[in-house]
Amino acid sequence: MNERAKVVLLAASLVVASAAFALLDAASSRPADCSRELEELLLLTEDLPSGWTRGTPFQDDEFREGAYDSCGVTYYVPSGVANYLVNAYRDEKAASRGYELLAGSLRYDEDVPSLTQVPEGTFGADAALVECGTPRGTPICQSIARYGRYIVWLTAHINPAFMTEADFLGLVETIDYRMR
Repeated sequence: MNERAKVVLLAASLVVASAAFALLDAASSRPADCSRELEELLLLTEDLPSGWTRGTPFQDDEFREGAYDSCGVTYYVPSGVANYLVNAYRDEKAASRGYELLAGSLRYDEDVPSLTQVPEGTFGADAALVECGTPRGTPICQSIARYGRYIVWLTAHINPAFMTEADFLGLVETIDYRMR
């Protein structure tokens, strides 16, 4: 094999290897333990404000208490993080218990000022909590909602440069629309 053929073969091998690594990287951002049903309920990168990317699976057993199926993902911008989780329960009664546990453990303290007030019943969920605060000095918004036997939880850093409160509420509306 002449020198030129070796260079062409090496270049082709590098292209194939790069494509394989890109595919592996894309596959690794898909939550490994997600059922197709729950993965279809996740937010798409296009749903988020400009600059956000889909990152690693969000896995925290504390937020999956009692769920038989769960799917979560973390989204990133250079100075911020958002986590989104969908839990499925065997029935509405189990989902109600899961919602009460999550909502009770995630509520901000009374002394943390709310940045946004959302009237109860604004969204189509069976039960919902949307609040913003500055725990430990970092502005964060979160939403927890129960739709039948599903619970969805979204939390995000708030900063005018990458996610405003209005952006966050827009994501909650997108989730609400998908869950109906």
